[in-house]
Amino acid sequence: MAGTMLLPSLFCILFLHQFLITHSSHSLHPHTDNTSDEQALLKFKSAIQYDQNNSFITWTSNVSFCNWNGVTCSHRRQRVVSLNLSSAGLEGTISPFLGNLSFLRILDLSTNQLHGHIPYQLGTLSRLRYLRLSYNQLVGSIPTALSACYSLRKILIYQNHLTGNIPPTLGFLPNLEKINLGRNNLSGNIPHTIGNISSLNYLDLCEKNLEGNVPWDLGMLSQLTVLSLYHNHLSGHIPSSLTNCTSLQILDIGDNYLSGEIPGELCAKNTRLTELYLGGNRLRGRIPVTLFNCSQLQILEFGHNQLSGIIPTEFGKLHALTLLNLQGVMPSSVGQLSTKLGQLYLGSNQIRGNIPPQIGNLTGLTVLALDLNNLTGKIPGTVSMLQRLEDYTWAGNNLQGHIPLEIGKLKSLGLLALQENKLSGNIPDSLAHLQQIRQLFLSHNQLTGEIPASLGECSKLELLDLSYNRFHGHIPPQVAGLPNSAFYLNLSNNLLQGPLPSEFSKMNKVLAIDISRNRLTSHIPNAIGSCIALEYLNISSNKLKGPIPDSLGNLQNLQNLDLSSNNLSGTIPKSLGELKVLQHLNFSSNKLSGDVPKMEFSKSLTQHHLLEILACADFGYYCKRHPMASEPFEVGHQRISFQELLRATDGFNEANLLGVGSFGKVYKGVLRDGTMVAIKVLNLENEDVAKSFKRECNVLKRVRHRNLA
Repeated sequence: MAGTMLLPSLFCILFLHQFLITHSSHSLHPHTDNTSDEQALLKFKSAIQYDQNNSFITWTSNVSFCNWNGVTCSHRRQRVVSLNLSSAGLEGTISPFLGNLSFLRILDLSTNQLHGHIPYQLGTLSRLRYLRLSYNQLVGSIPTALSACYSLRKILIYQNHLTGNIPPTLGFLPNLEKINLGRNNLSGNIPHTIGNISSLNYLDLCEKNLEGNVPWDLGMLSQLTVLSLYHNHLSGHIPSSLTNCTSLQILDIGDNYLSGEIPGELCAKNTRLTELYLGGNRLRGRIPVTLFNCSQLQILEFGHNQLSGIIPTEFGKLHALTLLNLQGVMPSSVGQLSTKLGQLYLGSNQIRGNIPPQIGNLTGLTVLALDLNNLTGKIPGTVSMLQRLEDYTWAGNNLQGHIPLEIGKLKSLGLLALQENKLSGNIPDSLAHLQQIRQLFLSHNQLTGEIPASLGECSKLELLDLSYNRFHGHIPPQVAGLPNSAFYLNLSNNLLQGPLPSEFSKMNKVLAIDISRNRLTSHIPNAIGSCIALEYLNISSNKLKGPIPDSLGNLQNLQNLDLSSNNLSGTIPKSLGELKVLQHLNFSSNKLSGDVPKMEFSKSLTQHHLLEILACADFGYYCKRHPMASEPFEVGHQRISFQELLRATDGFNEANLLGVGSFGKVYKGVLRDGTMVAIKVLNLENEDVAKSFKRECNVLKRVRHRNLA
C-alpha cells in the first residue's frame, strides 16, 4: 500500500530526470553514425589519470575502437554494446560522456580505483542491462536518473563510499533481477517500492547505516533467493510476510536491532532455505519448532539474542548443517546432527546445563565453540572422538571437574581455550601429545599441582596462559625453554617457587613474559637478556633478590618492565638507559639505591609513561625530563632518591598518612636536612591518574607560594 501511494510522484520524478538528462550539456551528440561512440570512449579515457595495467595500450587511432581492449561492438551497426574494464588498474573518474554510448548494454568498471561521483548521464542508457561499479572509491549519492534505464537487470555498486538514501525510484525498474548496494555508507529507510520488482531474485543491502523497519512489501518478492540486510540499524519485528518468499535460500538479517519473536511461519511455505542468519539482534521468546521444517538448512545462526527456553530436540533432524549457532539448553539430540557439520558456534549465548556426551558423535567438527555461556558439569570424555577438531573453545563457563585425559587424543588440535571456568586437578600429561597445539589457555581456574614438564614437548606452542590458578613447584626448564613460545607466556598469580630458569635464554621469539605474583626466589638470571624480541616483562610481587642484571639493557624492544615488590638490591644498571622504546618502568618496593640512569625516551612517550617511572625511583630525574621538550632542561632543585623518600616516611608508614584520594595517597615526611614535605603516591592502576597529575603539574608550575620551591 505504501508503494502504491508513491506512484504518481515517483513517475513525475522519473519524467523530470529524463527531461534534464536529455537537455544536459553532456547529452548525446547529433551524430547518427558510430563516431559518437568513439568520441565518448576517448572522453572516458581522458578522465583516467593512471592506467596501471596498460589497459589502453590498444586505444589508438591505428586500431578500430571496436577492437580496443574491453570494448565490444554490435556486428551490424558497429556500435558499442559492452565496455568491460574490470580489474584494469584504472585510477580516475567516470566520464559523463559514457552517457553517449546509446547502444551500451554492459558497463563493468568494477575493482579499480575510480573516485568521484556516478554520473547522472548514465540514466540516458535506455538499453543498459548490466551496471557493475563495485570495489571502487566512488562517493556521493546513487543518481535517481538510473531509474530511467528501463532495461536494467543488474545493479552492482557495492563496496564504495556512497552516501545518501536509496532512490525509491529503483522500485520502478520492471526487469531488475539483482541489486547489490552493500558495504557503502548509505542511510535512511529501505524503500517500500522495492517490493514492486516482481523479477528481483537478489537483494543485498548489507553493512550500511540503514534504519527503520524491514518493509512488509519485501514479502511480495516471490522470486527472491537471497536477502541480505546484515549489519544495519534496522529495528522492529521480522515481518511475517517474508514467509511468502517461497524461493528464498539465504536470509541474513543479523547484527541489527530487530526485536520480537522469530516468526514460526518462516519455514511453513519455504523448504528451500539453506542459510538463516538472525544473530546479533534483540529477539526474544523460544526457537520455533517449525523452523526445523527447513530440512535443507546448512547454516543456522541465532547467537547473541535474548532467546529463552530450550533448544528444540527437532534440530537434530537438520542433517545438512555445516554451521550452527543457537542458544538455550543443549539437548542430547545434538548428536543426531550430520557428521558433515564442520563448525559448531554456540558461543556468547545463554546456553545452560550440561554438555551432552552425544556431542562426540559429530566427528566432522573442526571448530567447537561453546565459550561465554552458562554451561555446568564436566567436560565429557567423548570429545576424544572429534579427531578433526582444530579449535576447541569452551572458555567463560562454569565447567567443573578435571581436564579429561582424552583431550590428548585430539591430534589436529591447534587451539584449546578452557579459561575462566572452575576446573580443578592437575594438567594431564596427555596434553603433551597435542603436537599441533599453538594456543593453550587454562587461566582463571582452580587447577593445582605442578606445571608438567611434558608441556615442553608441544614444540609449536606459541601462546601459553596458566595464570590465576594454584600451581606450585618450580617452573619447568622444558617450558621456559620452548623454542617458539611462546610469543606469549603468562604464569602469573600462582604459587610457583624456586629460581627463574636460565632456559629462558632459548625463548628468542617471546614477546611477553608475565610471572608476577608468585613466590619465586633467587636472582634474575643474566640469560633473560637473550630474549631479544621481548616487549613486556613483569616479574613483580615475588621474592627475587640480588642486583638487576646488566643484560636487561640488551632488550632493545622492551616497552614494559616491572620488577616491583621484590627484594632486589644494588644500583639500577646504566645499561637500561639504552632502552629507547621503554614506556613503563617500575622498580618500586625494592632495596635499590642510586638514580634512574639517563634515558633517551621515545618521542611518542606520554606523560602517563613517565609518570610510572616517577613512582619507581628518582623524583629528581623526572624534573629533568619532559616528554614535550625537545631537549633536557635543568633545574636547580634538590635531587631526592626513592630511598630517601622511604626513610622520610618511615617506609610509607600509615602513621604518616595525611589523606587518601581517588588517585592515591599523601604522606608527610621529613628529609635529612629537616625539611618537612608532603609526598603523593599515585595509584597507577587508575587510568585517569596521568591526566590528573598532568593538570596538577601545570597548575603548580604557575603558582608562587612560600611553601613551593
